[in-house]
Amino acid sequence: MSEFLTDDGSSFGDDHGFDAHDPFGAEHGVVVDQNHDGVPEAISYDDNGDGHPDRVFLDTNHDGKLDTEVRDTDGDGRIDVILTDTDGDGHPDVAQFDRDHDGNVDEVDKDTDHDGTFDTMTLDTNHDGTLDTVIDLDTGTASPYAAN
Repeated sequence: MSEFLTDDGSSFGDDHGFDAHDPFGAEHGVVVDQNHDGVPEAISYDDNGDGHPDRVFLDTNHDGKLDTEVRDTDGDGRIDVILTDTDGDGHPDVAQFDRDHDGNVDEVDKDTDHDGTFDTMTLDTNHDGTLDTVIDLDTGTASPYAAN
């Protein structure tokens, strides 16, 4: 197991009952346990070694499971992708993308039937910062998007 550092600089791992091994091969991560209960609220990885996190895993609903991953895919220090596991099965159900790097989400993919495959894609097709078109990925049908 790789050694991980906590937010206070101590090591974190099996002695806390949590395996912080990164399946993508990063050697070092930073584990954040803000309430010091031994369960991490976040783990960040600096994949390219530039000193800035490229992937951060979060426990957004405070159930002890890391359910959201944010990524900086191009190394510019800004979040490009947010993956969220909404049903707790360990697989992302929602993927949000900022493909044009303007700070606005311009694509949201959803696995609506929780089968592990995204079923809908909602896009900002006119680049005005508002999602306006939904595509059914099973049928390829596009229709106007109305936010709930």
